[in-house]
Amino acid sequence: MSQSYSGKILHVDLADQRTWVEELDESIYRRYLGGSALASHFMLRDIKPGIDPLGPENPLMFMTSIINGLPLSGANRYTAAAKSPLTGGFGEAEAAGYWGPELKRTGFDGIIVHGQSEKPVYLYIHDGECEFRDASHYWGKLAGEVQDGLEEELGDKRICVLQTGVAGENLVLYAAIVNQLRHFHGRAGLGAVMGSKKLKAIVVRGRERVAPESREGARDVVKWFQENYDKENDRMHLFGTAGGVGGLDADGILPTFNFRQGTFEHAKEISGQTMADTILVNRGTCFSCTVACKREVEVESRGVSAKYGGMEYEIIGALGSLCGVGDLEAIAEGSQWVNKYVLDGISTG
Repeated sequence: MSQSYSGKILHVDLADQRTWVEELDESIYRRYLGGSALASHFMLRDIKPGIDPLGPENPLMFMTSIINGLPLSGANRYTAAAKSPLTGGFGEAEAAGYWGPELKRTGFDGIIVHGQSEKPVYLYIHDGECEFRDASHYWGKLAGEVQDGLEEELGDKRICVLQTGVAGENLVLYAAIVNQLRHFHGRAGLGAVMGSKKLKAIVVRGRERVAPESREGARDVVKWFQENYDKENDRMHLFGTAGGVGGLDADGILPTFNFRQGTFEHAKEISGQTMADTILVNRGTCFSCTVACKREVEVESRGVSAKYGGMEYEIIGALGSLCGVGDLEAIAEGSQWVNKYVLDGISTG
């Protein structure tokens, strides 16, 4: 087995608080590579036709890939999957950040959560072990309060916290899942699946090494990218995904007034350029990524904090042009509420 993956999937049964480990043959990794494809494999195997997406028979899965956790830009994304309560079909949503690589460092390539708990719980996965802990005192709290509380409770600022929010607790069909307050599994209502299981959060803290098959090859790739990537002139670094607002408007395909129009008269005021010139305070990044496309914004007059990051193009479009809102600060405030309650920003708009 490669050093970049363990071949171990952690199964968690919330009903009777037991765990077991499934060890995968290397042929599975060669066929699926991990992530969404591996989640699809387990969903086809484990989900019975006709089950209730919000019932105990719907497993909730988190799958990393064979390169997740390696020191390569972009090798931080991982997948959440379950039968979607929003569509009744295959539900899958990716997220970036640090949680996926940290899960790999605990010794597991993925997690499959079965059943439902009688009371709110969170999972604390560390050093190859999984603890069930009471989360009743976090139920009903905003995402930032949960993040702060878990860091204090566990006495570790370096933990990575994945959680559902108040929206998921209340089974909102477009509830999301978030890690570190700003990296979202937005689509398919997977936060409602997590809430239906009374699973408030999954905390991971790992110390195992995730190494490439060829250290020299990985080093060469990283070196080439660092030497050839012109960060100071890259629009993705400078403006993030919000840098696409102007181009979409110019092409006549910016979602506007509930798709009745393709251009918005205030497109410039809500663009990535305007964000960079006004409310942007920092450019964040994900695990081992050179691009640093994440936004961190502050609007003191509206109580908007960089703690919750900033806005991607999708939420600017959904809460901005789609609703006819041309005030970037108002969009930032709306985005923060979406993040606090852990909603899918696209469906919210």
